[in-house]
Amino acid sequence: MPSSNCRIGFEIPSETIIGIVFVQALEKGISFVPFSTIEDYARRVESISQRRLFVWFSRDRMSAAVDTLGEMFDIVEINGVRGVMCLGDVDVERLRERSLGWLPLDFALAFSETKVDFNRSE
Repeated sequence: MPSSNCRIGFEIPSETIIGIVFVQALEKGISFVPFSTIEDYARRVESISQRRLFVWFSRDRMSAAVDTLGEMFDIVEINGVRGVMCLGDVDVERLRERSLGWLPLDFALAFSETKVDFNRSE
C-alpha cells in the first residue's frame, strides 16, 4: 500500500505550460517570457497540487513545443536572456482552451489559480 507521502505523477507537455503562461502574459501586455519564468511557474503549480508534475524542459522539447504553438511564437534571446516571444496577435481565449481544456480538473484549477511572477529578476 502506498504511503501517505506518495503523490501521483502527471506529465504535462511543454507547449501546455508555455500556453498557460502566455495566457497570463498576453492579458498583461507582456510578449516575452524567459525560460526561467516558465520553469518557476511549473514548480509553483506542482507545489500547490496534489500530484507530481513532470515537464521536460530540454532544448529539443522547448523548440518542438514552440513549433506546436504556431508561427506566432518563437525562441529568442533578449539582453542575454533566452525565452519565448509572442510575435503577433494571438486569440487568448483559444490559447486558454487549447492549454487548459484537456487537463484533469484538479490540474486545470491549480494552473488557473497560480499566477505567473513576471517581476522576477534575472
